[in-house]
Amino acid sequence: MTAVNHAITGSVIALVIDKPLLAIPLAFASHFLQDALPHFGYPGNEGFGEAFKYRLTTIILIIDPLLIISILAALIYYLADVWVYIAALAAVLPDFEWPVAYWGFERKGKKPWRSPIGNLHWRIQKLERSWGLFVEIAWYVLGMLLLISLLQ
Repeated sequence: MTAVNHAITGSVIALVIDKPLLAIPLAFASHFLQDALPHFGYPGNEGFGEAFKYRLTTIILIIDPLLIISILAALIYYLADVWVYIAALAAVLPDFEWPVAYWGFERKGKKPWRSPIGNLHWRIQKLERSWGLFVEIAWYVLGMLLLISLLQ
């Protein structure tokens, strides 16, 4: 899933489960459940760099941070608690290992380093497809509607 959809899910979990010590780990765990679903990406064993062979990946990487601003705007407008932001970040956090593995190892022709959580993350990415973009768009629209309704 894209970062924006992970962040929306983490925020929604935090708003539904009004207990930070439970909601934040659940938001983190939600990342793996989402990535096990069909979502945008390109299947293959060529690694992280494979995705950058496609122009659509670059477009998504530009749009995704802009859409994250929409979540932040909603959270700020409705004065969400700080731990809701932390849950959103926790839901995105597992993706921070991908660039480290790619730029540090894969790009240099070495076997990518992955933490045990990163290995799990790598193995569940079986349903990345270009048509997963439609799943991502639907998730974003429904997630934002749910997020705003919970914030009001």
